[in-house]
Amino acid sequence: MNEEKKGKSLTTADMLAATEIQTAQRETSEEGQLAALFLPDVAKNFRSRWDAVQISFVDDPRLAVQQAG
Repeated sequence: MNEEKKGKSLTTADMLAATEIQTAQRETSEEGQLAALFLPDVAKNFRSRWDAVQISFVDDPRLAVQQAG
């Protein structure tokens, strides 16, 4: 994701765009493992944002659910 989207909720369009980028890379490798669905920087950004939502759930569950959706 680019920097202008940082801090905003992921949308279905964001997920679709990331998936389309990776469609060609879903083939199995020589070791029989599937390739990653997302580029490393996209996955890292998603994980860090998801971690923040999970942590905020303790303090404000309603806001955390809104951010996750």
